[in-house]
Amino acid sequence: VKYSVVYVATLIALGQVGVQTLALIVLLAAYAFALVLFAARATKDLVASAAAGVFLLLRQPYGIGDEVRVAGERGVVQEVDLFVTHIETDGEEHVLPNHAVFREGIVLIRE
Repeated sequence: VKYSVVYVATLIALGQVGVQTLALIVLLAAYAFALVLFAARATKDLVASAAAGVFLLLRQPYGIGDEVRVAGERGVVQEVDLFVTHIETDGEEHVLPNHAVFREGIVLIRE
């Protein structure tokens, strides 16, 4: 971000002195585009988990204390938050991203 501000300030200064800055502006646009693509790619799973988490929290297909099977893991739901679901199985706690829970589906076990 710091270098972007310096780059833009340099472009403005060069433009004030009469230097052609079109090529530098195109480079800045390409840099900004690449930065946006990188950020979108880096946060893809985070955004998917948050969206699935909102759905799971609003619809509440299962609750804390329910016995469930998700992605081959059978256990008791300990916590559900915006990004992950905590399931305990035989003394082990599995932290599953909500997008995986949403994608794989969940089986509510009633005995």
